[in-house]
Amino acid sequence: MSTWLTSGARPVGALLAGALGTWAGVRAALVIGALLLTVPLLVLALSPLRGLWQMPGAPPEREEPAPAEELPRPGPPPQVPAPGAAAAADIRRESSLDGGAT
Repeated sequence: MSTWLTSGARPVGALLAGALGTWAGVRAALVIGALLLTVPLLVLALSPLRGLWQMPGAPPEREEPAPAEELPRPGPPPQVPAPGAAAAADIRRESSLDGGAT
């Protein structure tokens, strides 16, 4: 929202500055613009923010995580059969593939 307001105010400020420069002259418009830039400085200098040393409503302190000894240990990994060569009984030879030599 603040970005939208800031970006939306730029064209309006440019139009007002152009109108002021046309009406009062370029030097007068620059002097008035420089004086207007001191307004936010004065507002912040006179506000209670100057005496603020800590952010109000600081978040509560985080709890420390439990040590590793107190955490539950995971179980053993599931047993998955490893891929390997087929058993000798599963291998069949056909005489047409080996040239008829057996």
